[in-house]
Order: sequence, then structure tokens, then C-alpha cells
Amino acid sequence: MFFCFILTSLLVSFISGAAASSRYVVHLKDPSTLSQLLDQDDQVVTQNHIRASVVNTITIGEEFQAIIADLEEETLERVKLNPLVDDVLEDNKVKIFECFDQGLETFTTVKHRLNSEKDIKIGVDQEKMEPENQKDLTKYNLDQFQNRETEHFARKFNDGNVERISTSIPNEPKSTSLVRYKVQSDAPRHLARLSSYESLFTKQPPYEYFYRSSGSGVTAYVLDTGIDIGHPDFEGRAKRGANLVPEEGEGDRNGHGTHVAGALGSKTYGVAKEVEIVDIKVLDRTGSGNLSAILQGIEWAVNDRRSRGVKALANLSLGTFANKIFDDAVNAALNSGLVLVVAAGNSNFDASYFSPARASGSLTIGALDDRSDTIAVFSNYGDKIATFASGVNVESLNKDNYDEVLSLSGTSMATPVVAGLVAMLLEDNTDPKEIKNRIIENSVQDIISLNISSLSKFKYRTTPNRVAFNGITTLDKDNYFITNIKPSFNGQDFSLIKYIDHLNDIESNNEQSSAG
Repeated sequence: MFFCFILTSLLVSFISGAAASSRYVVHLKDPSTLSQLLDQDDQVVTQNHIRASVVNTITIGEEFQAIIADLEEETLERVKLNPLVDDVLEDNKVKIFECFDQGLETFTTVKHRLNSEKDIKIGVDQEKMEPENQKDLTKYNLDQFQNRETEHFARKFNDGNVERISTSIPNEPKSTSLVRYKVQSDAPRHLARLSSYESLFTKQPPYEYFYRSSGSGVTAYVLDTGIDIGHPDFEGRAKRGANLVPEEGEGDRNGHGTHVAGALGSKTYGVAKEVEIVDIKVLDRTGSGNLSAILQGIEWAVNDRRSRGVKALANLSLGTFANKIFDDAVNAALNSGLVLVVAAGNSNFDASYFSPARASGSLTIGALDDRSDTIAVFSNYGDKIATFASGVNVESLNKDNYDEVLSLSGTSMATPVVAGLVAMLLEDNTDPKEIKNRIIENSVQDIISLNISSLSKFKYRTTPNRVAFNGITTLDKDNYFITNIKPSFNGQDFSLIKYIDHLNDIESNNEQSSAG
């Protein structure tokens, strides 16, 4: 019997206990009013002042401040009524959900992959293209740019919406390398899917992963169960950051954090192969932690990024039921310059009911079953999803055996795939506040397909039909530009229900044409 951690959005289970029942997160409306709040309360005739109850303070950027306090009932009611206070939330536990197998492999042992790379030059690697595709390219005047990704773009714009595709480097000989990119042979499926404009389910392994940038000069903070930073596949790029589970000590005693970090930035399984990975441990060996620890983890990442002056993102393969405090913390972090990539959750439910997945500042990722290019059966959905990425049987690092691959399923696994893509965009100096738009714009549109009932059709009515794609890294906007695009690639944004209706219309028109 397979035992599946549908790992997780680390979807949060609220567990109230005697030890934690009196600990609260108190969020202020204005970060500058903490002293005023404490001074006001000092004037109250009571033996239980707020000041004496404060365990910690959390400040995230310029917009968010909260206190962690052990409050008696009388003090709690007084705090809730104070006009300086925005919200009060019990400091609940979070816990990884466990489930029985749903037809998804959980642990898979395979031979450790070789990370085979080679440079490919535009105009040189012609043998990778089928002759029929080379013929198609000629009508777009793309003889200088005959490469794998140009073929994809040419087919995408086959309806005449592109007037021309040209280079910003005029009169460049076609044998000269305009953009150098690499290919990883025998690549894991999740990497191959990220660099493929089309579905993988009609192809056979070994797969290839094409990429240009690798997240060099970018820092990725992984807020999770810890990371085995000594794993050789990190090549020394994984570092200790903060441990907010001090009773357990450093390191990953669960495996989730190492797997997530591996999919983000390890040599063999990572999207961004040169990114710096920083371990911020907020969950223990059971996958449990406090909301306050996660908020402190975000605070630590924001402060570290600012003090070092680095381009950075944070991966949060975790979540809880909707609450304003968590949302506001994420939004404040983005406004400070830190991009937060967040798991949508594994409840097969609308992501708008979960935090921080619903936060406007989150880049929220759903799980794709890339074996069929359908939404994974467990994945949350809805209009809070920015895009989908591979989240079923994702191969990554195994903390318990460096020679074995660990295969896991969940939106937790899809999230670091897109986080690696974010690292590439940050390397190219994309503004953090523009990252979400860039990810959405460069996703493959209208490729998710489902055989769905009327009930499912209603369920997915607001879900975007997008799959993450790294084409921006090989069709670099600094070297190429596309002119006169009608609303087909960036503009068209079908939800699943509209897409299905669209396909039905096409089928109906074809039937009418055949009948005529």
C-alpha cells in the first residue's frame, strides 16, 4: 500500500491545545502605532497588561507589524476592542495532511540521473527540427531563428497574428550565436514540461530541458521543514538561514523541504541551477509549525534580502485557511521587493478560501498532471491561480539516500518549479511587482484539457487555463521582438469552461462544414 503525503499545500489543520490556546498574533492597522498601543494599555487598571504579555514583534517591510503575545481572556477582549488593532488571530498549528494513495506514486527509486548539458547555438542545431517544421518557418521569414522555441512560437501564431519576428541585432549572420542556451539530457518530466510549448504525453523519454539563464545572482528563501544543505546536488549553493523551530535543531527531519528546494535549484532536478538557496526552517519533523513562525520566517527573509541588496524570492509550499493577517504579511513582503511563490493547496477546492494562496501579492501555483495535461485531481483551483506546473510524481532530492530519487505529488511540488522560473526572471532584472504578470503572459494558454461533467464544468468556471513555460529564457526579449500581435497569445485568456465551449464550437463548425 502506498502512503501518500499529498504534500501539500502543507494545508493547514487548526489544532488547538492548552499550550497554544492563549498565544495570539495581534496585527496593527498602522506599523507606527505599537508604542501608542502599549502606552494606552499601561493606563488601564489591571494586572494583565499587554506589554508584559508580548513574546515577540514582527515587522515586514514598511506596511506590516504584529505582536505575538500570550493573552488572558480579559486582555484579549481589550485588545480586540482597541481601534489601533486590525485583527487578532490565535497562533494556530499547521500540519501536513496525510492521505492514502490515489493512484499517485509516492516513493520511486531510480538510478541517479546524469546532468548532461551542451550549448546550442541558434542556426547551428538544425538537426533537432523536423523538415516539415523547417518549411513552416520560411513563411515567417525566420531563417535566422530556426530553433526549437521559434518553431513553437511560429505554430502558435499560425493564424496570421504575427506580422514578423525579427532580431534587434541587425545583419547578424545566421551562423552566429545570438542567444546561447543549454539542454539537460535525460531530464525529469517537470523540467521538460516547463521548457516545452506542447504537451509531453505524446512523447517518450528520455526528455530534454532547455534553458538559458539559471538564476545566477538570485537568492531563493525556502520556508519549509528545513533543507539538507549538504546534499551534493546543491553544489554548495544551499545555506542556513533561520531556524524558527529551535527545539528540534537545524536540518530537515521530514524530507519535504529538501525535495522542494531540489525542484527549485538543485543541479539535476532544479529549474534554476545556479540560484542561491537559503533554508528558513518554520516546520518540524511532523510538518507542524506555528503561524507566528511562518510570519517570522517571512520577516527574516525580507530583512536579509534588504540588508544584502539581493534579488530574491521566497517559496511557500504551505498554507492555511483564509485569514487577513497572513495575506497582509505576504502583500507587505512583495511591496518590500521579495517575490512570494505560493502553493494553491491540495483540497480540490477553490484557492480563494486559503491563505496566503488568495493574497493579491502571492504568485499562486496549481498542480498539473503532465501525463495528460489535466489539473491534478487534488489541486485547488479558481481565479486566484496564476498558472499551473507539474505536480504529479515530481522527482527531486531524497534526504535519506543521496543515490535515490524521491517522487512526490502535490501543489508543494509545482510551486518550486515556478519559483525557479521566477529566479530566472529576477536574474534578467524583472521588477518584482511585474513577475506575476510576466509568468502569466509567458504561460502556454488553453492547453489544459479535461473530460468533465456538468458539475465539474461549473467548478472550474473561473480557473485559468495556463501552464508555466520558460520560453522567455530562450526567446529573450532583449534579442528579439514580436511586432503587431493581435490578442491571441498574451490577450486570450480562456477559463477552462470557456475553453471547452470553444472546442465544442470548433467541433460543431467542422461537422457543419463536413455536412455541407
